[in-house]
Amino acid sequence: MTKIRVLIYIALSFGIFIGVCHASGDEVRIHVMTDKMVYPALGDTLTLSVSVANLAGPVTADVHIGVIPPGGEPIYEWPDWNTSLTPCIENYTVPSGGLPLLELFSTPIAADTIPFTEPGIYMVFIALTQPGTLNFIGDFGFTHVEVVSLEGLRTTKRFTVMPAVSTYNLFGGTVLPQNPGMAENNFNGGHQDSYCSDSVGLSGPTGKKLEMVSQFNPYGFTPIMACNKKNQMTGVSLSYADQAYRLIVFDKDLHILSATKTSDFVTGSFGGGYFFMDRDDNSVVVGDNRMKCFPTADVEKKDSVYELDPIWVSDNIVRLVTQSDAPNSLYATLPVWNSAKPNVYWCLLAGHYNIGDKTFTSPAYMAVVQIVPDATKLKGCRTVLLDKLVLPRQWNNNTFSVDEQGAYFVTNGLDEHGVCNQGYLYGVAFDDQTGQIAVRWSYPYRNSGLLKPGSKNIGSGTTPTIMQDAYGNKLIAIVDNDYPQINVVAVSHSGAPVAEVPVFADMRGTAEASVIGVNRSIVVENNFGHTTDVPWSQWVPNEPGLALIELDATSAYPWADQVWENDHTSFFAMSMLARESGIVFAHTGNWDDAISATEGGMYFVSAIDSWDGRTIWKIPLGRGWKYCHEFGGIYFNHNGSLYMGTNSYLISIRNDPQSN
Repeated sequence: MTKIRVLIYIALSFGIFIGVCHASGDEVRIHVMTDKMVYPALGDTLTLSVSVANLAGPVTADVHIGVIPPGGEPIYEWPDWNTSLTPCIENYTVPSGGLPLLELFSTPIAADTIPFTEPGIYMVFIALTQPGTLNFIGDFGFTHVEVVSLEGLRTTKRFTVMPAVSTYNLFGGTVLPQNPGMAENNFNGGHQDSYCSDSVGLSGPTGKKLEMVSQFNPYGFTPIMACNKKNQMTGVSLSYADQAYRLIVFDKDLHILSATKTSDFVTGSFGGGYFFMDRDDNSVVVGDNRMKCFPTADVEKKDSVYELDPIWVSDNIVRLVTQSDAPNSLYATLPVWNSAKPNVYWCLLAGHYNIGDKTFTSPAYMAVVQIVPDATKLKGCRTVLLDKLVLPRQWNNNTFSVDEQGAYFVTNGLDEHGVCNQGYLYGVAFDDQTGQIAVRWSYPYRNSGLLKPGSKNIGSGTTPTIMQDAYGNKLIAIVDNDYPQINVVAVSHSGAPVAEVPVFADMRGTAEASVIGVNRSIVVENNFGHTTDVPWSQWVPNEPGLALIELDATSAYPWADQVWENDHTSFFAMSMLARESGIVFAHTGNWDDAISATEGGMYFVSAIDSWDGRTIWKIPLGRGWKYCHEFGGIYFNHNGSLYMGTNSYLISIRNDPQSN
């Protein structure tokens, strides 16, 4: 077997890669990119691009560009798709310094047509060999793409289940205050409201007969969604293939109407994925360190998917705030709670800390900006910085919550030796009269300094949740990064400690999914062991755990207690409480069968009783990483139908319309 075949088969034996793989130490490195990760078997086109970094002098080589089908052979080489390993270019000289990214070719994906003869995972590769031989020069660049059959693009299944009704619902009739700058609570973005309660005043799909629709999403993973008054869903999708975020709009039946690129992916951060729907049902998206507002109140259906033109685009917020070229990113934005000035926004800048080499480059900031509509400006507005708060030696990788008194966020911080073992929960206010931000309080939480499996933070992985009971008492809740156990932490609205409740097993707990917080109840999930290096499939389960904590901050001696724990189920991303049914809807996984170790776990949407933690039903989505919902939440439309994005699909679960 030739060297090129040996190396290709070694690469294949490692399974599904998305992105580029390289041999180490090579002076010639090849970066291969396709425009998508998944392609329909009919009516789609694969576009291949390449860049080459040549760290040595000019190199003369034969160029091989090929495709390997799911079975591993034959190897087809472009442009005539020969199987004799004939190079497409002979004696080509790669200049010193290399070549910038350039498009090589586009080829249609057609059923039963070489090289894409069947659905499955294909390897696309580019290699340089010594002229007239099959001896590699430098790097071997490749990526994987999936070709799916028409049957795999959309499926509809029906299930008969036990009705999702709580044994005793504690949350019915609870109404949360409405941020005047945002669309209606339950439908306005990542955490369902600006208190970040991760709950909705709806019942969700609670019938005995349910219908699930699964629709392939060519734009990638959609972790966060909102719903306009026309019952159209809006979300920001991340394409792993081209590392780009897109704002997509789709109807209640998962037909995509529009897809608009908003930014490129920010390495090591979810900045770019956050958005909210404003009070006019327009979507305000974070992208390329700018705020971008798109008209999503009523998106017209056309013959094909199209892009939306922005209503306005802000100036570069990072440049405006920091006046520096140091690495930083705009992470998230929400409206200041002010009905008279809906165009004033909190803006959280993440700062920059490299977890790999433990270098701190720039601090986090909280800023307030005003967007002034101005039709004479090219971007439709003027951006005015009202004030900023620098957070020295601190960085952030979570969004924030907002109430009538201000904003709440967590940071991960460095000690005097540069070790990331500090952390703070902040309550800040903005004075509309003076135009200044003031720190109301900061609360130091426990940070072990450990980056735990399943975490993206050396510190708290949760967005602060604002809780308000029937008597008007407010608490702010997060989960810390303590060791050996993590704690659910609650502080009063004035920043005083109220509770610190340890949860989950020693050395087996971390929380990267924000808690559900309503009245005096907190639901927290365990994410320890979640494989965060998407899109690798997860071959073993992460640690199980979903727990309910009850608090009482009204007595002279505040208390907290764990009521129940579901300690046999693995959970992913943010679970959501439907307050009117008392049901927690969650994304769960199971690895009980033997094939999970090679093909990945089976993923579900599960309905869990908030009263006792029992699982009422679970609807299977599919096996492997493309059915996993890595981050983000579960969402609902005005009919109470449930929506969720996985790495490759949009999912809807609703009461079966045929059963009415």
